Amino acid sequence: MAWLLNRTGQPEGPFEDGQLLQMIQSGQVTSGQISQPGTEQWMPIANHPPFAQALHAGAAAAAPPAAGGYPPVGAPPAAAGYPPVGAPPAAAPGGPMPGPGGPAAPKKGGMGIGMIIGIVVGAIVVIGGIVGLVMMLGGGGGKLASKVPKDIEMYMEVPSIPGALSDFAGMDVVNAKEIDSKKQIKDVRKGLEDAFGIKKADAEDIMASVESIASASRGMMDKEQSAVLVQFSGTDGMEKLLKSDRFTDEGEFANGTRYSLKSVEMEDIKLEDMEKWSMARKSFSFMSVSKESKRQRWVWYPDEGLLVMGNTSLVEDIGDVVTEGADSLADTEKWGEAKFESGAAAIGFVDSKILKDIKGDEEEKIVKGYFREIAPFSGSVELTGAGMLISMRGEMKGNKIGEDDELPSAATLDLYEKLPKETVAYLAVSMKRDEDGKAIKKRMLKKLKSIEEKMGEAVAEGLNEMRDEIGISLEDIIDSVGDQMIIAVAAKTKFAFDEKKKPQEYVDDAGFAYIVSVGKFADAKKVVKVMREKLFEDGPMKEAYEVSKKGKGFDAKPKEEDQGMPTVQVRLTEEYLLVTGGGLAKRFVEALEKDKKTLADDAAHKTALGTVSGSPRMVMWVDIGRIGKVGLDWVNDQESMKEEMKEQEKEFGISTKALKVKGDDRITSLVAINIDSSSDTWTYHVQSLNAPALGILAGASMFMKSMGGSDDILIPDTGIATCDALVMSKFSCGERTGDDAMKKDARMDERVFKDTLREDSSQKDGMEKVCTKRLMEFIKDHPQCTQ
Repeated sequence: MAWLLNRTGQPEGPFEDGQLLQMIQSGQVTSGQISQPGTEQWMPIANHPPFAQALHAGAAAAAPPAAGGYPPVGAPPAAAGYPPVGAPPAAAPGGPMPGPGGPAAPKKGGMGIGMIIGIVVGAIVVIGGIVGLVMMLGGGGGKLASKVPKDIEMYMEVPSIPGALSDFAGMDVVNAKEIDSKKQIKDVRKGLEDAFGIKKADAEDIMASVESIASASRGMMDKEQSAVLVQFSGTDGMEKLLKSDRFTDEGEFANGTRYSLKSVEMEDIKLEDMEKWSMARKSFSFMSVSKESKRQRWVWYPDEGLLVMGNTSLVEDIGDVVTEGADSLADTEKWGEAKFESGAAAIGFVDSKILKDIKGDEEEKIVKGYFREIAPFSGSVELTGAGMLISMRGEMKGNKIGEDDELPSAATLDLYEKLPKETVAYLAVSMKRDEDGKAIKKRMLKKLKSIEEKMGEAVAEGLNEMRDEIGISLEDIIDSVGDQMIIAVAAKTKFAFDEKKKPQEYVDDAGFAYIVSVGKFADAKKVVKVMREKLFEDGPMKEAYEVSKKGKGFDAKPKEEDQGMPTVQVRLTEEYLLVTGGGLAKRFVEALEKDKKTLADDAAHKTALGTVSGSPRMVMWVDIGRIGKVGLDWVNDQESMKEEMKEQEKEFGISTKALKVKGDDRITSLVAINIDSSSDTWTYHVQSLNAPALGILAGASMFMKSMGGSDDILIPDTGIATCDALVMSKFSCGERTGDDAMKKDARMDERVFKDTLREDSSQKDGMEKVCTKRLMEFIKDHPQCTQ
């Protein structure tokens, strides 16, 4: 788009968007009026969002940081959001941004709406996480460990891209026909063609010949250096790519050939054309490494079919390993100590010796106490029929762990067999121990006193007061519990979200349970008696509940209906103590006492448990499929949302049906923790199945997030995909680089985008263009986060 510029009373130009942006960024233009040629409609340059952003960014760069932190990169000048094109500016360039609390949060709807939207987003996150693991960098490996220097501290690799793709295709929880792999492959291939000006056959050859990908880092606690290595099975395609116009042969370096790479020229691109680009083309187009750069190097080793991109000194050392036979990470003892799962699609490694470089008195005490001279941290990713299984292994050792801290063997966790089939989530824990309650209490108090004498004495006094007050001691409670404990939540199989439902109806459609195996039966009876008397008969629940004894347990029913209060049932047998409530309390009782329709019969649950090795001390299972189906069903009932979902599916080539959410092959999620001990060393093994799927649980916090949210998590929800991408790119970059100001800016941007659309939905097209432009500029200006 062309513009005339009036700064002095005489029109200048016309200038294209890119030219005018460069003039603003260089400081040549700081104010003025603009108009499109052939019209007489002049407006302040600050009224046009892309130019307003550049002006604001320039003003921010020239001024000292504000007390509240740096303003967002290219942030808009208006306090309440982007002004409409052609409208008077809400604030002058460089004007105030919203305060720390941001613009007013949208009015609350039902928490359920936020949860369900989160579930749908979570379903897409699962697929994106799995596909992204395979298609992009982010795994770990072994083949290329022989090509990086021995002092590497963190290493990750996907050793076989074709193998990982094959494993992905074999996942039962994914509907392959709902993933348009042809579109995704075409987008990447076409992106290579268009961004570098190469032929289709050469782009296809490059993609087909990528064999392994790895990333390596060192200096983690000081001046981090990192590099990415890409191994090719053939070199013809890469040789032609490197001869394209954007690459320049800069001569020999590190025993290979160094190349510089220039970004596409912004002035040669029309904004309306860029909007049609795929994400792959955008990413490839703005990749760059300068000839003058002393920090970054891209080096090609044609004889090895290896491309190395990274910090200068690390690339030099990789060159010594690759061409001179210098010692590699694979040759070291620490690499030999790492434990990876056989057949893993990806593996990762972290040298535990980096903990020695942690500074601070308290931090050093923790390292000496629990992480002294431990084996490396290692991780693996397997793509199984049940989904993506991530395994992490490590050790704990130090002066805070003694022989008296040695753990007993874990109990066999099978209490899930006593849960109803309607269960959607549970947490099971081994409670097995070698000591009775008295010994455990004595050791606990001794440990507390060793840390702080007064704290130990205060805890002992408090426990004595509790015993005198309620008639039961800590040791009685401990002895009442056997080898296992489980907490569970269930929901009716036809559970559905409905905005018209009353709170009581949701209580009636769900249930919760706490079950423990019984240790000493006499002590368990004491616990039940205390619960009945001190909570319901003479305690805080007295006015709300009516109590009646049932065998060795009791029932507590709300005195008033429709108050959202659950019925509570307590049952005690020689083997189990059950505390359950809600509309499905009866089903928990039936499953426990009659083994009627239990979770033990659920095929998807069996499959998930089958991925776990060893004897875990803790298992958390979530039926992501059932939860996701509730969300998808609700979305399909919303016409406006259904259209938006279709657009997203078309853009990314992935349907929300790509994950199986019902049937025996539906997706579920699981986390299992296994800890073993000997002498002063604890070894742990954490296994997580479909971990990205747990992002669904973030849905419940969607509305809270809009009012501030966590500092560590951001799930963009602006209503525009490109704006979400911009916010997430900035937030991820801040997370990766430790730049809290950038993370804060990302949150601020999201609030501005959301509030602007909420106040005037007609600005959607204009904002989409603004976000596309800003995203491209961010990719170009922050190579440390995008390469």
